[in-house]
Amino acid sequence: MVKKLIKKLKITVKGIEIITFIKNNSDYVSLTDIARYKNPGFPADVVKNWMRTRSTIDFLGLWENYIISILNWSNSTSLKMKLELIPLFCLLKNG
Repeated sequence: MVKKLIKKLKITVKGIEIITFIKNNSDYVSLTDIARYKNPGFPADVVKNWMRTRSTIDFLGLWENYIISILNWSNSTSLKMKLELIPLFCLLKNG
């Protein structure tokens, strides 16, 4: 098994240290580190709220349709039927 090379970098933006890394020629950035700018004590809450926005949900729906379109679902109909029974995300009312 060959390990993939991961190159980690730290950048500072507006006083917040953000971890970035490169894996398989793709760049990634820590959303939690970015969220610390908005809420230093509870950055996960910022990410959770972002995940519930209408635009994010619309994007996730488009992404799901894109992924399904590039996979050959005609050969795995039973798998698709099983996946349709599993909610990919749910909306929760806060409070």
